[in-house]
Amino acid sequence: MTQTLYARRPAPAPRRRRRAGACVPLLLAAADLLLLGLWLGRYCHGFFGLGGGGPVLTGVRSITVTVGGGAAYTQGVAAADRDGRPLPLAVDSSGVDLNVPGLYPVTYRATDAAGRTAEATACVYVVANAEDEATVQAVEAAADAVLAGLFPQGPERYTPRERMEGIYWYCHDGIRYVSSSDKGDWAAAACRGLVERQGDCYVYAMAAKVLLTRAGIPNRDIAKIPNGDSVHHWNLVDIGEGWHHFDTTRRADGATFCYLTDSELMAYSDTHGGTHAYDRTVYTDIAA
Repeated sequence: MTQTLYARRPAPAPRRRRRAGACVPLLLAAADLLLLGLWLGRYCHGFFGLGGGGPVLTGVRSITVTVGGGAAYTQGVAAADRDGRPLPLAVDSSGVDLNVPGLYPVTYRATDAAGRTAEATACVYVVANAEDEATVQAVEAAADAVLAGLFPQGPERYTPRERMEGIYWYCHDGIRYVSSSDKGDWAAAACRGLVERQGDCYVYAMAAKVLLTRAGIPNRDIAKIPNGDSVHHWNLVDIGEGWHHFDTTRRADGATFCYLTDSELMAYSDTHGGTHAYDRTVYTDIAA
């Protein structure tokens, strides 16, 4: 017969009663640490980078300028630290050509005493005449509606890579290729891509340009060296790792070009009749 034995659990050792007074030094030490942390966060974040928050930029907005006019980049724009103290405002408008119609990004930047930096990008629309402002407004509205759908929490809540990739696949999958466009009117091309959802490479590039710019992604235009009737337009983007190729146009062979280095894109171009053969004397800073 099998006998089951049950071991008796040993009785717990009697607890030693702690005198109430023994906790007082621990409570006082914890209170001192809490007060020290609050003091450091309130008064020393500017020196040691402690505490939450960083610079705040206000008043950044789109600007529309008629060709040959002037742009008041800093009008209504201000920078302050987390405590509301004004900070110097740096404006990078080096890529803007007020003599050529187009869409140009302008970057605003401010740095606080702790070395934390806030940055925002605005659109500068250079138009040929006042009538084009209606087209610009339509482009802005269409682009903002697209971005709201892609980034429901607001583009600033997503990483630059997430914003870039979301815009890439929206343009690539959402615009139908049609081999015609007016390549002299960027705003009309962008509007066609975002509203009509169809167009050629120029439409793809201009639609992507507006979305990238309004989402705060630095970008530039680039085009193939014309070869007879053969032309091609795409974009360059920089999400903090140097300029990369960004071509949203659909291709018959299914190839996609989202954030490619120069060597990666040229490996395709060289074996497909020079699809992306660009002027290397103009574009000298693309990531190899």
